Amino acid sequence: MNVEEALKEAMRAQVGEVYAPPSMGSAVRRRRRRSLVRFRTTGAVLVTAAVAITVPVVLTNTTPQAGPASGASAPAIAVPGIVVPDVVGMNAKKAYLLLEQAGLTPMIMTPGEGADKAGVVAGENVILTEPAAGAVADPKALVQIKVPWVPAPTASPEPPADKPATTSDLGDLGDGLTWMGVHVGYLPEGVKWSGNSYAGGFGPKSATVPYVTEGLEEGMYSIQVIVGVDQNLLRRDGQKVGPDTWVNNYNEGGGEEPFGPATTLTASRDIPGDQVVQVLFSPDYSASLGEERARTEIAKVIEHIRLEK
Repeated sequence: MNVEEALKEAMRAQVGEVYAPPSMGSAVRRRRRRSLVRFRTTGAVLVTAAVAITVPVVLTNTTPQAGPASGASAPAIAVPGIVVPDVVGMNAKKAYLLLEQAGLTPMIMTPGEGADKAGVVAGENVILTEPAAGAVADPKALVQIKVPWVPAPTASPEPPADKPATTSDLGDLGDGLTWMGVHVGYLPEGVKWSGNSYAGGFGPKSATVPYVTEGLEEGMYSIQVIVGVDQNLLRRDGQKVGPDTWVNNYNEGGGEEPFGPATTLTASRDIPGDQVVQVLFSPDYSASLGEERARTEIAKVIEHIRLEK
């Protein structure tokens, strides 16, 4: 036996009694039962609006590199994401629409416990979301909307046919042009208030009102106007068309893209009182006008929004 064979034989003797116990590799999986709640909507469709607010999520590679530059870090990479809106306390159906229009994938759910109890139904208001409000999520990321179990309501008489239920969170807005302390002084020909409005979603001091053209499918919008104090609404990029006023096209994830059927034409500007106003033209409405006219009209709409004295 030569030296090499002797070494191999010694190694076999050392590891011959070493073996993996039977329990190695077993996995324990827990499954949490969740109940997906499906709603039937009756009456008017609640219209909400959303703006895909993109923030840079910075990823930095700090792995040392070989050679003289081993002490330097690789450049940071900015990855666009969407800030999850605050929908806690909001009607779950409205929260669903808001998150969907913000470029996320919402799912309404109830807690796993309590489904077997008699006399309970899924509540209407959101108690939490996963991820929570303010978190930065990838475009189309799943956001769970949690609603509680509540006692089943007793039957109540339907409202009179001549008094339809209102879907406005801001009350009776008249012609829909004055609200939240501002006045919308100009809308393109053929555009009018949809009859709906929405308070919150971009902070406690924010509101959204949609405007539509004749014959538009219910639940859609032609123009959205958003007012709030969140400075993330102010996009300082694209074409500057006036003092503190910019116009640009954004995709569902909030990234800049050329004018087209997959982008939303958006105008942003500051207004007195530390407020920000944003105007959105839907892709269909922008296409009906053409790029040049759409840019002219959106600049005119935002220019004529002023504080109501």
